[in-house]
Amino acid sequence: MPIRQVIGSLAFEPADVEAMERALEAACVVLRLSKREDSLRQIVARKVIEIAATGERDPEVLCQKVVSELEREALEDCGDSNSADVA
Repeated sequence: MPIRQVIGSLAFEPADVEAMERALEAACVVLRLSKREDSLRQIVARKVIEIAATGERDPEVLCQKVVSELEREALEDCGDSNSADVA
């Protein structure tokens, strides 16, 4: 899934889109997502775009931030479900 499909009407320079595509592919490798896991890859792509919209353009930094934020969000979600079980 190319990141261009997720960008929609947002305006990015071609070099920025290339950096985001590289970050997306790298993050999917780190997260061990196959090309067939399109819905999960779309979540990762949205996170790449979200972080790129803050001004970050380095693919390695984008990848690291994406993976870190997704891991943090997953842990927070686990914490929320655990606290609901205790209540």
